[in-house]
Amino acid sequence: MQVSVIIPVYNAAQYLQRSVESALLQPETGEVILIDDASKDNSLEVCFELARRSEKVKVFQHPDKANHGAAATRNIGLRNAQFDYIAFLDADDYFLENRFAKAIEVFQSDSSIDGVYEPVGTYYVDEEAMTRFSKKKRLKEEQVKAYITAVKVDVAPDELMNVLLEGNKGHFCTGGIVFKRKLLKKTGLYNEQLRVAEDSLFYLKLAYYGKLVSGGKTEPVAIRVVHDSNTMLQNDFENMYLTSKPNFLKSLFDWALTEKINGKPFRTIFKNYSMFYKGSYKKDRNKLLKMMVLLKNATSIISKEPQVLSRLF
Repeated sequence: MQVSVIIPVYNAAQYLQRSVESALLQPETGEVILIDDASKDNSLEVCFELARRSEKVKVFQHPDKANHGAAATRNIGLRNAQFDYIAFLDADDYFLENRFAKAIEVFQSDSSIDGVYEPVGTYYVDEEAMTRFSKKKRLKEEQVKAYITAVKVDVAPDELMNVLLEGNKGHFCTGGIVFKRKLLKKTGLYNEQLRVAEDSLFYLKLAYYGKLVSGGKTEPVAIRVVHDSNTMLQNDFENMYLTSKPNFLKSLFDWALTEKINGKPFRTIFKNYSMFYKGSYKKDRNKLLKMMVLLKNATSIISKEPQVLSRLF
């Protein structure tokens, strides 16, 4: 099993070497693809230096050398990946030893499996980062210290998409998923119109089109490093999140319409996100009305279940 590890890079010079070295230490890593997204620090220079040290490290930039966001940056990695398995890693995070060991066992146990997801642990660079993270996540002290991102229950592959949509049983994140490259023929690439939650939409597609299974619920295979430069810890993150969420919602519905997704998954999409926007826009009547029009226009997918509308509005 040979894996293409894709690492988008933006202003991560101080973390990048550890990230890349953690990937190179894995026997299964066939290549490490670094894509610089117009970093303002010396990340690009670090990328080239790492490439000089190892022939497995390959460096890319956007053709115009401008900043295009995580989705477009990861897509460059996906287009250039050479090996049959794909894994992602953020430039400030790192893999743990034997990162792919369990995944190999799972893939070998069943050739029909398309992907394996596993837990990701958390490391805080200082107390302030931990405090800010706990406030963002609304975690208690004992929870934040041992915080692990994982799907917390056993889930059948055909139920995974709905579990991810419901959101109350956990989820997987960037450093914890490895999947077969051929699955991209069904999912397509990342939606480059999204600057927030682009990974959520991509993971939902992986779960919908592929057979994804758990490699465990408690033992991390990677570590997410929490520091003041993390996007979610920025002061304007909540505003950015709310501003970007309608684009995610529309992209999700557009995809659901195209694929004629029906039944429970669509009801979950409809309920969760319509309720989210009702809460977000309850003080802004015009925004709420526009959101409701968008949702109602999308309900042609559930023409056989029109009662959903009456329950929600």
